[in-house]
Amino acid sequence: MSSVIDDRANERVRGAAWDKIRPQLTAILDTIATATPTAFGELTTIYVKFTTPESGLQPFAVLWIKKSTELVLGLALPEGFDLGSQPVAKTNLKYNGLTAYFKFTAADEVPRQLGEWLGIAYRNRLPK
Repeated sequence: MSSVIDDRANERVRGAAWDKIRPQLTAILDTIATATPTAFGELTTIYVKFTTPESGLQPFAVLWIKKSTELVLGLALPEGFDLGSQPVAKTNLKYNGLTAYFKFTAADEVPRQLGEWLGIAYRNRLPK
């Protein structure tokens, strides 16, 4: 499916149950690959953590793929970053260093600003 995530993650989202939300998943993964070309996502239980060689072990984004009906994307944006009118999801999912979370269902569009936000999250995780 995507070369930006490891084989185990690809296998997890391969089944027919994921077909309805696959357009959103594909859009998110394509945006990650475009915004941060050295990014790679590794499946660890129910989420994929995205790092780059430059950012080290601290992920700039985490994508929860627990359910085939909902995706949650967390980003390591700077504290107080203004997302404009984009709503931040209320979620009990947390990951150290992530400051904004977005939920996606099959009915949701991936925001066109996602690439910009991913770039900011990536730069925010670079060593100072």
